[in-house]
Amino acid sequence: MHTSTIAAAAFLVAVSVIGGCKEDNKVVGPSAPPAGPPSSTGAGTMIATLDGLPWVADYAGGSPSAFAYVSGNGLHIRGVAGNVLEKTADTSVSQVMDIWIDQEALKNVQIPGTYSLGKVPLQQGAADYFDGLATNFETDLEHGGSMTLTYLDTLKRVVSGTFTFEAVGVGGQMHYVTSGTFDVKWN
Repeated sequence: MHTSTIAAAAFLVAVSVIGGCKEDNKVVGPSAPPAGPPSSTGAGTMIATLDGLPWVADYAGGSPSAFAYVSGNGLHIRGVAGNVLEKTADTSVSQVMDIWIDQEALKNVQIPGTYSLGKVPLQQGAADYFDGLATNFETDLEHGGSMTLTYLDTLKRVVSGTFTFEAVGVGGQMHYVTSGTFDVKWN
């Protein structure tokens, strides 16, 4: 049996078993973007270029910086960047980047495999970026991207890959995410 077919079958079993899992992974991200492709260790990292500037999931507030979780609609990869904007009163603000693959696309997962991001169900997944203030920017039918899964280990619960997307907010303001990589675990 081909390795990617075995990986796909194992992943589907894992998804059905862990569908109710919580976001309680305690791995902290790096302080500076690493060079090259993502590792495959589940290091809890997510980095990207956001509008031409480095973006690193580096939240240090006791929660995970980058992690994956499975919900009823698919596999989510999330990164949180804390303390990147000025604090207001006693509240710090965080930026959040979330990319996910729809459960239907996961039924035929390939490693490596590239999945289109946009508006589900017309694309295989979606992405969004929350700016830490009040605006959420999302992929849609006209603004999309892609995510490539480069590594998947269902026994160690590690998933790694790359991503790029453009997201639009209310009023048409855009954010461009390029050169994204992630190496995360899920519980």
